[in-house]
Amino acid sequence: EAEAALARLRVSSIWARWGSNVLNVHERYNGFYFARRGDYAQAERRHRASLQAAEKHLEFAQRSYAADHQESRIAYGNVRAAKVDLGDALASQGKYGEAEVLARAGLQEALALIDQPKPFCIAVSDALRQYLEERLKFRAPERTTEEFLIELRFNIF
Repeated sequence: EAEAALARLRVSSIWARWGSNVLNVHERYNGFYFARRGDYAQAERRHRASLQAAEKHLEFAQRSYAADHQESRIAYGNVRAAKVDLGDALASQGKYGEAEVLARAGLQEALALIDQPKPFCIAVSDALRQYLEERLKFRAPERTTEEFLIELRFNIF
């Protein structure tokens, strides 16, 4: 059903503007589906496709909107989320080296936000949390960063 909807969207007038964002969401949720089924290699492929589409949409948003425009911020957040998802898929297969590369890329991207304290702190926190969750196999998605670090300390030491 989703594939049929994509086929219809590809020929619509909005595809040029929103197609990459639609593909990002489609591939992202397919990645979750395959991960739940235990097909981690396919989940990795889908999350890579999601990241590629998210980056393409971010390029569009950067050309079309100001950096502080909501659409630009959403597009940037989608790229960050796609990297986290890909890191999870890699870690599920024991590919920690590449997961570390993604975490480092997240920190590098955070530097671009250094003049905006709140987004900078969120980006750094996301990158570090992603790496620690993947490397130590410790999940705490509902915790604040402070709670996460306290619980992590008590669970690994």
